[in-house]
Formats: sequence, structure tokens, C-alpha cells
Amino acid sequence: ARTAMACFRGLLAICLLIFALLLKETIAIHRLDKDVSVIIQNGASDMEVRAAKDLRRFLYLTTLSLPKLTSTFVPGRLGENTALVITCRQSGVRELLDLLPMEEQVDVAARVAALADEHYMIKSLSPNVVALIGGSPTGALYACYRFAELLGVRFYIHGDVVPDLTALGAKPLASLPPIDLTDEPVFAKRGLQPFHDFPEGPDWWNTDEYKLHLSQMAKMRMNFIGLHTYPLQEPTVWVGLPQDVNADGTVKNSYQTSYANSLRTGWGNQPANTSDYHFGNLLLFPGECAGPDVQDGICPYPLTPDQQNLLFDRVGVMLNDAFMHAHAVGIETCVGTETPLATPASGDVQTYYEGVFERIANAYPIDYYWIWTNEGWTWDGVNMSNPAVEQVVEDMQAVYAAWQAVNASFELAACGWVLGPLPDRAYFDTVFKGSVLSAINQDVGNTPTDPAFGRVKQHQKWAIPWMEDDPGLTALQLWLNRTLVYGQQALGYSCEGLLGIHWRTRETSPQIGALAAFAWNASLTSRDFWADFCLANFGAEVADAAAAVFDSVDSFLMPRPVNWINGPGGMFPDPTPWEQRAAEYAWVETFAALRPSVNGAANLARYGFWANSMQYMRQMQKVECDWALYDAAWAKVTAVDPRHYPARAAAALEYALPQRLLVVNETRTMISYLQAALSSTGNLGTTMNLEQHSFPTLLAAPGNEFRAALSHIGCYVDNATRDIDGANYVSSDMTPGTCAGLCASFKYFAVQYGDNCFCGDSFGRYGAADPSSCTMACSGSNLYNCGGTWRNDVYNNTVPLPDGAEPSHEYMGAPLLIVPTVRADLAPGEQFTLRCMLLSEQAPSNVTLWMRPLGSSDKFSAYSFDQVASGRQVYSVVASPVSDFEYYVDAVVSSAHLYFPVTAPGGVFQSVIISP
Repeated sequence: ARTAMACFRGLLAICLLIFALLLKETIAIHRLDKDVSVIIQNGASDMEVRAAKDLRRFLYLTTLSLPKLTSTFVPGRLGENTALVITCRQSGVRELLDLLPMEEQVDVAARVAALADEHYMIKSLSPNVVALIGGSPTGALYACYRFAELLGVRFYIHGDVVPDLTALGAKPLASLPPIDLTDEPVFAKRGLQPFHDFPEGPDWWNTDEYKLHLSQMAKMRMNFIGLHTYPLQEPTVWVGLPQDVNADGTVKNSYQTSYANSLRTGWGNQPANTSDYHFGNLLLFPGECAGPDVQDGICPYPLTPDQQNLLFDRVGVMLNDAFMHAHAVGIETCVGTETPLATPASGDVQTYYEGVFERIANAYPIDYYWIWTNEGWTWDGVNMSNPAVEQVVEDMQAVYAAWQAVNASFELAACGWVLGPLPDRAYFDTVFKGSVLSAINQDVGNTPTDPAFGRVKQHQKWAIPWMEDDPGLTALQLWLNRTLVYGQQALGYSCEGLLGIHWRTRETSPQIGALAAFAWNASLTSRDFWADFCLANFGAEVADAAAAVFDSVDSFLMPRPVNWINGPGGMFPDPTPWEQRAAEYAWVETFAALRPSVNGAANLARYGFWANSMQYMRQMQKVECDWALYDAAWAKVTAVDPRHYPARAAAALEYALPQRLLVVNETRTMISYLQAALSSTGNLGTTMNLEQHSFPTLLAAPGNEFRAALSHIGCYVDNATRDIDGANYVSSDMTPGTCAGLCASFKYFAVQYGDNCFCGDSFGRYGAADPSSCTMACSGSNLYNCGGTWRNDVYNNTVPLPDGAEPSHEYMGAPLLIVPTVRADLAPGEQFTLRCMLLSEQAPSNVTLWMRPLGSSDKFSAYSFDQVASGRQVYSVVASPVSDFEYYVDAVVSSAHLYFPVTAPGGVFQSVIISP
């Protein structure tokens, strides 16, 4: 039964064959083209009700007929229609078993009695009854999602994939063969560790993103989420004293911290207003500070004590909403900090931990608190002689004492960049008094699962392979096969938990999906998964060919165009000829060639995401090759005597301009592919990363040096009362181009004494100086002159670059409608908030949400989106549904309609359940 998921190919004929092999006897097929009932027992738990409502939704999406949802089960009155009965072992299944032949009842009853909490059974009991039985409500939930997979539905961390009924020849599912399967997990803990620090990850998640991803994890039968916090640097976990905690989880005192945002420095990013973004990217953000909702009005950092407290309070509310939802779908929650604990002031560490625990108890529910050894432990090879080991052991004692003192309801765990110190990585097994030891794989995931897990005997063990690494964070990283290899290693070391560390969601959805599937089916292979993934996402016509492409670049086979350049995913000039590099990306063209054979609007949209992501990555590599050619051309410019400014200007136009035009144009093409793939907050974080990490050195700095080469005015006298007095800077990296960038808002700039920069809107009050007095080498490069002693080399900062050499801020492409967060469930009374972005040369004339009850034939009701900010194409709408519903979005741009989902308005709509 476990192998069914790996082998399932989605076509009804193949389904019939596979499921027939699972049966011991022959039962007529289950009809889905007539009235179907989804039945739950009276008094069913909230989780069972959720399971039933979601199963009903998936039956509707695959059959186009909305089943009845009822709590009435009378076996003798079911007629010819199919009934799906959802129940738990604890609720009793006697009436169901009576439908079986007497000789089979004893066997099935024994199987049901053996179901543990998360185990489940899906069993055809008669031609018209299928039982979905869980060992607990969580098991029943899993049974329903597993049944949805039998319908052809697939679940990924970013959302659901439903068979494309708009494809030519596609028909609603009409029947299923008999089913008899029982399943149980391979790992007790199965989940994710989304890592905070970069905008690509949970730093930019809001409540909706947390709830979306948690719901998807439950559908993939995961049961754990853990968050890491750099203490005092991020607001996930507040560090303070017990007396500073209010009963409602708010805090009285705190400190300055923040999540990643566009106005904050760090990780190689230069702060920038989003209005400075290029190629239309500014349209994607509602304000000058791109960041999470919790920092609205307090970006880049909270400045006052009240603002500092407000940020922690907002995060507390967000995590409470998210973690309550996690518990509602059977997911345990965990937060934690690095060890030894950094504190905002000196004091007893145990007391600070007591404050941390008291605040958490009042603010949001957790099941585990973990402490992390820091990153230096992996790169520095910390061993037992290092004082850091003793410090961590003392911190472990303090955290345990605090845990006891507050009588905490959660468990303690240890995690980190390594399992423990050298030479015995299992050392913490003897000293840590918590219940769990865990670690992420070393070398940012390039090292296999630590064999020391096998020597841990006194704790639960959770292995955490990387789903992607941060050096490659702006490019695709398809780490599926190695995820399965590391999972097999964890299983061999008897690990009870298998988690995945990641930032992005849709880009990592294959390896996260494989991790989740492997946690239930240890025989899963990467080729099996790719075959299923491509069939579900792109359709049968291209499934085999697409799977071969993905398999050909899986894990270590994929080229890598970016690396850690003072931060994640940095671009760099590549001197390798593009013709040579292009051969490494032949797989991109192979995948692109499949497009004419992709059938169906939804299949084509899903294919488009991957095709554009691949082309973006290939184009990124081409830009880097062009960048190296530009640098070579600029070397010819700087070879000209720096005193001969007209000659340098001529050389810049002759040698560098053609390459500059190429770099700017190719970068625009690269961004156009990324924009065409935008579909998550992670994609938006990649946009910020490129704009503020790579573009300053790829586009801005070369452009400033180019402008300086064309705009030199002359050498002028200065004195203590500065001639140019708008602003001034001193830098060890000074060049004329550096100064041009610093003085971007002024008409003129001047460099002086090698490392000084002056900005202003006038110059010359002390007269011109002999050019020979402006020949001091620049501190940033001796290839340039930077004035002299009391001598300014003055430049005109208003000189434009030649046409095409200045990257445009405008969007120039086909209109795009982007919905980055697509939830499929709401709590009773929860408002439905939907945000979308438009990329178009003209603003839309209107953006409308159309809603109606799920499965209804009624007309849709219209709700107008509001523009969030003038000059930006970000729109938001709020509705208050009272029952399950379906919807689509219609944006009108120049009389053309853009729809979300792409199967609307004449096909399948997006759907949402209201769950307990």
C-alpha cells in the first residue's frame, strides 16, 4: 500500500490496475458520477469535520459534483450511491464492519484495533461504502488527504495541485476501484524548519502565509514546525525578565530588533527604497519599505521603547494565530534561541530563560523549545577543549533549571549547526537533560547525516537535511535525490524525526514533497517522485520527458550561477565564455521545447512557473558572463592615463558602452523571467535580494563609474569653509564612481585627498586650480585620481548615460496578475483577505473578486479590490464568508482580462472551506 503513492500516475486506467492489485477480493467500482455522501459520525471532533469538508472539496474539484456532507449513517439506506465514511478507532466502527462478509470482519477489526494515533486505513467495505478510519482524529485527517491523492490531487508546501479539467480530452473523475490500504509513518516527527534571517523565508511571512504552509504540511502528513531565532536580532523570541511580561503575553520592556526589510542593512544588502527598484519591480511593493506586516510603520527598526514593545507584541499575536492553527491540524510547534543565550543586559541567565518561558506561555502555544549551537561550531570545528563547550553545557543547565522553575508544559530540545563537539558529536547525549537532540546537516547541507546520531541513546533524534542552501538562494536548487539519501541515513541511525530546513516554498516544493513522502514510504526513489510530480503538474503528454529533465539536474548535477558574496545568492562576473556555460544549461532548452505539448490552462501555468524559473537561472548565468566582458572592457578604459579625462571618456564610449548596453538588456531579460514566475513571498524576497545585493555591483557601481568618466569638469580650490557643502563622506573605498553614487541627489560631486567625497548643487567659489594638483590616487583604486590636498576633482552628476545604458525603472512586458498567498481554509468568523499584484505598463481599470458558495449554480457576487498605495500595483480585498466558497479574480488591463486561477471564469475556481 505504501508504494501506491510513488507508483500512482493519475490516469484512471493505471489507477484501476494498481488498486486492483491491492485487493484480496473483487468489489464493484465506486461510482463518483452520482450523488456521493461524505459522512461523519455525530459528535465528531473538529479535526474530523475539517477532514470531511476538505475531502468534500476535493471530490468537487475532481468530479465537478459537490457531495453531501452529513452525520447520518444508516447502512441499509445508502442505495446505489457511494458514501465515504470518516471515523476514528476510538469512535467505534462496529456498524461499518457489519458491511463486510463475516469471515473478513475479524481480520479488519484487528487491523483497526492496531491503528496507532497517526495511522489510518482506507477500506472498501461494500460496493457503495468506503471507510476512512484513523487511529485518532489526526489519523482520520491523514486518511482523507491520502484519499484525495487517490483522486489525483497532490499537495505541496505552496498549495494544492488538482487534475486539470480544462485539458483537451479531460473528464471529471467518474469512479474509483476498490481500495484496501493501511498506512503508518516511518518517522514519528515529520516537518519543517523554515529559517529566519532573509526575505526569501519566514521573515516575510504574515499570518496568512503561516496558516497556508501549516495547512499544506498537514495535507502532506507532517506534524512539526520549528523556528530558530538569533537572540536580540530577531523578534520571534523575546528575551527578558519575568517582571517585564504581561498576562496577555505583551511585554513592558524590550530592545531594538527587526525582520529582514528593504531599508535595513545586513547580509550584503544595501538599504534602498523600493521606488529605486528596476524594470517595474517597484510596482510589486505597497511602500518604500518592503517587509512583513508586523513592521508596518516601524521599518527598518522600531525607534522608541513603545515601538520596540509593539513589534514583539505584533509577532506574538501572529504566532498565536499561526500556532493555534497548527494545533488544529495536528502540527506541533517549536521556537528557540542560540546557546549560550544572549541577553539585553547582564544578569542571571536562568532568570532570563524564566522570562522567555513565561512570555511564551502567555503569548503563544508551543510543544518544544530548542536551543541551538551557533554556526561557528561547524566552520571552526569546535572540540572539547574549546571554552564554548563548557559555556553551552552551563547554558543547558540554566535552561533546564528555568524549565523546571516555571513548570513548563513544553519539552526541551537541543539543535544546532552540529550535533555536538568534536571528537564525539554525541557528547550532549550525556549532559543535556531535555528530551531531543537534533542538528542540521553540516556544510550548508553538503555533508551527509551525522553518523553520531547512531551513538545517541538517551534522547529522541531528529535529523534535519537542507532543502536548499543560502549561498544559492536566488537560483533553483533541486535537492531531491540527496534529500532521500540523507533520509535513508537518518533512518539507518534510528532517528525518530526527519525535518527539512529551508527558506523558499514553491522553489523547494519538490524536495519538501519528497521529504514528506519519504517519511511515510522509505522505499520512495527520486525517479518515482519526479515521474509523479511531472504527471500531476504538467499532464501525461509531457510527464516522462519533463521528469527526465528534472532527474538530469537533481542535487549535485545542477549548475550553480550564484554564491555567498557577503550574503546569500550573490551574482558575480564569470570569465568563462558564455558558449561554454550555455552547454551546462542545455536542459533548460530541453524543458522549454515541451511547451507546445502541454495541454490545459492549469498544467500550462504550472509548467510556466518552472520553465520561467529555469530560463531566469540560465539568463542569470549569461548576465554574469557578460558582466566579466564588461569588466574586461572597462579595464581598457582605466588603462588610459587618469589625468587624460577626455581620452578616458572616449575609451568608455568605444570599449565599455557596447558591453554596458548588453549587460543592462540581458539583466532586464533575466528579471522578466523572474517576474513571470512570481507566485510567493519567497519570489518577492528574491527580488529584493537581487535589487539590493547583486544590482549595486552589477548595475549601479559600474554605471556610476561610467557617468564619472563622462562628466569630469576640472580641478578646483577648496578650504575649511567647504566649496561644495551639501554633504560629505570619507571612505577607504573611494573612487569617482563611489562618490557619484553617494551624491546621487545632488548636481555636482567632488573627490578630494584620496578618500573624501563632497556633494552639492554649486561649486567654484574659490576658483579653478592647476590640474596637476588633483592627481592623488583614490583610496578605493589607484586606477583613478581623487583630487589632492585642498583640491577638488569636480564632476557634473546630472550628465545622463547614453540611451540604454541606464537601467529603466519601468515595466515593459505583457501584463501579469500575481496572487502570492492562496489559502484553502479559514476559521469560523475569520475574514478572507486576498492580496494581489499587477505588473503592467498601464494600471488596471478594475480588479474584482468574484465569490459564491462552493458548488453553487448561483451568480457570483462582486467585491472590488482597493489599491493599497498610489503609484503601486498592489491591491487588497476583504470579505466575510459564512460557508465554504469558491472564487476567482478578474483584473482588466486595457480591455484585456487577467484571471486567477487561470482556469476561471469558465472552468474550475479557487475554493476555500470554513473549518472548525
